[in-house]
Formats: sequence, C-alpha cells, structure tokens
Amino acid sequence: MLTPRQVARCLEIPEAADYRWLRQEVNGTALVHRVIPERRGRPSVPFVAVVETYVLRSLRQLGLSMPTIKEAAGEVRRALDTPYALATKTITTDGLLDPRFGWGAPVIKSAKVPVDVVVDLWLAGESFADVAYEYDLTDEQVQAICRACVRAA
Repeated sequence: MLTPRQVARCLEIPEAADYRWLRQEVNGTALVHRVIPERRGRPSVPFVAVVETYVLRSLRQLGLSMPTIKEAAGEVRRALDTPYALATKTITTDGLLDPRFGWGAPVIKSAKVPVDVVVDLWLAGESFADVAYEYDLTDEQVQAICRACVRAA
C-alpha cells in the first residue's frame, strides 16, 4: 500500500491528478481503486491501483481524453466482467505486441523485435512490404504498428 503522494512521485505525475483520478468513477465503480485509510495521510492505494494509475497515465500521454478512457474502461468492465478494467492482463496486449521482451520497450511478439526497429525502418524509407517481409509480418500489421507509433508521437 502507498499514499497517493508516493504514487504520484513514483509515476511522475502531478499529485493533484492522482487525487483526481482516485475520486473518479465509471458506472458507479472507482476508475482507480483505493481503500479507506486508517488515518488521514496513511496509505490508501493498493498495488492494483498503482497499475491502474500507470495505465491511465500512459493513456493520457497518448493523448486520449478522460471521457474516452472512462467510456473504454466501462466497456472493458462489461465485456470482461471485471472491476479492474485498467489493470486486467487481457487489455495489455492485442497478441501482436509482447511487453515481456525488450526491457520494458514494446516488442513484436512473433518476431521478438522492438517496435522502434520496425518504425525506424519505415521512417528511413523502407516500404511496409519490405519491413513486413524482413520480420515475417503482414503489411497490415506493419501499417498498424507505424500508425499507432506516429499517433503516440
């Protein structure tokens, strides 16, 4: 368990944002879960909430609005029947990207190659078809990876 201040410091987000996210709800359930602290200033953020906050921060950094995130979290909760929409393993990867390899950098699961390598080849002028051939991917997969990375940038 951590305090909201500790979570904000660890995840390098404004403390006010962390407190705001801890108060928000989706369909009557907390967007980021917390427990009632024993006393004011005591830890109230369980580990699952640290994960939820990390995912929420990442989604915000990608440029997604809070209404969009809340709507998506509600849909994930309904579809997967879980109150922990932002922390469920099911949403961490679509099967194409595998975060287990690459020291935290996203990696293409089938090729075990960092996403940045694929994007860098395309940015250097290689065609989608050439990049796809190089890593045994489809043109559509390479295009989706490059589109996602360009949007994130």
